[in-house]
Amino acid sequence: MDAPVDRLRVIAFSRPAAFVVAEGEGFFADESLAVEHTQARGSAPQLDALVRGDFDLAHTAADNIVMRVDRDGADLAVVCVAELGVAQRLVVRPEIASIGELRGKDLGVDAIESGYATLLYDILGRRGVARGSYRPVAVGGTAQRLDALLAGSIAGAMLAPPHDLRALAEGARVLASAADDFPGYPGVTVAARRSWARDHHDLVTRYCRALLAGARWAADRANRERVIELLGPEAGSPNAAVAMYEAEDRAREVAAPTLAQAHAAMARVVELRHPGRPPEVERYFDPSFTAAADPALA
Repeated sequence: MDAPVDRLRVIAFSRPAAFVVAEGEGFFADESLAVEHTQARGSAPQLDALVRGDFDLAHTAADNIVMRVDRDGADLAVVCVAELGVAQRLVVRPEIASIGELRGKDLGVDAIESGYATLLYDILGRRGVARGSYRPVAVGGTAQRLDALLAGSIAGAMLAPPHDLRALAEGARVLASAADDFPGYPGVTVAARRSWARDHHDLVTRYCRALLAGARWAADRANRERVIELLGPEAGSPNAAVAMYEAEDRAREVAAPTLAQAHAAMARVVELRHPGRPPEVERYFDPSFTAAADPALA
């Protein structure tokens, strides 16, 4: 008789290599998990749905969790940091040749007050473009930002693979990379309601174990051709899958980071939101699931 399988409902903006490998190479199945993936259209509805209990887990920017906990006292936490290194890049319309030309322009973000918008504002500020000199416009997740960029309704946005690659194929330009400005930043992260995760500790641990295994396997270049094959449906074409693989590989700094590395990465997120204050990482990050999933990382 087959072992019982537990269903997990996951909402995410995309399916990174760590996820597609965990699915395609059977790491989820090894943990007796049936993972249902739903694409998010924006972090606000994504996290509203997570808080309501419509989904069990979310892949979302760590800063989104920090903001929700700070603003709403939300019962949310990051439960796993599966990779370090963020692949988001500042992509602009073909007619924009420099960051300075973004003054007075509309820039697409997911949510104005959190997520990768936080990195966008910092990237621009470091290059002399002050926050009040452009207009952030909430247009939704990465796919929605790509659509807005190609339609000409925004001048630029932070985009990640495969969406940045599709923009470049239409003549868009890359003006900055988050990986250059924010080394050691959390890449693939998993969030949950603390109370639900506490009551389903083994279930969340098994998901984290499979995802961490997927991250390690995807990062091993001996598996390059198989990872590209698995990325094909997400990327849309074989050539795009190669480009997506290479973009994720460039951005990835650490696959399956230790808890010390994950804690330092989360501290970076908190420090960006609360400069000058000691980061209260434990308020936003529960390391117990990673520690149980792989004691060697503790």
